[in-house]
Amino acid sequence: VNNPGFQEWFFPHIAEILQKTGVDGVVFDEPKEAHMACYCEYCRALAGDPAAALVALHEKALAETMGRVAGEFKAFRPGGAGLVMLMPNATENFIKEVCRQPAIDCVGVDGPLCLQNSRPVTPPHQKTYILESAPPFFKLIRAAGKQTFALAETFGVYAWALDELRRNIGKFAELGADVAAFNYYGHDSDDPEAVMEVVREAARLVRDRGTE
Repeated sequence: VNNPGFQEWFFPHIAEILQKTGVDGVVFDEPKEAHMACYCEYCRALAGDPAAALVALHEKALAETMGRVAGEFKAFRPGGAGLVMLMPNATENFIKEVCRQPAIDCVGVDGPLCLQNSRPVTPPHQKTYILESAPPFFKLIRAAGKQTFALAETFGVYAWALDELRRNIGKFAELGADVAAFNYYGHDSDDPEAVMEVVREAARLVRDRGTE
């Protein structure tokens, strides 16, 4: 993101997309690998060679890139929203850097509410449950004066995991996120309608608590 050639292309390109589509907000979905150093010539010129300095630069620059997009978007769409949804492995420093961006209104995290796999006997590669990751994220986000965003990943849920999903939807509503969303799609499930019905119930619980 510190490459001048990338910046020259990226910011006008994204601004054009946002203007032409007429959207009300921009959401950044899972900015990846912010905690990893970039060793390109531009980052080294800014931070030197120490890995810790390069990581800090990467986190700051990536946060500022999202903040700039949101700011330029709001310049032609007053009242528009800027949201960032982070991975559960985001560092505390990256969360804080994102929260420092004036044009970012809402920051949050995603994650599953139950195990996601076709068979319970096969240990799945599993993200941290959102019930575990959201509270420490929300503490930092609220301290920065931003709204909170929780995205429950309800895809890849098979019938054997439905009971766990049902048990956790109430706890998801109790997180009290300002904005809540569900990432659902029908494939990769042996009973997609049953999963969808649980998602509908979860949405009702969330709305009853006054979340958007």
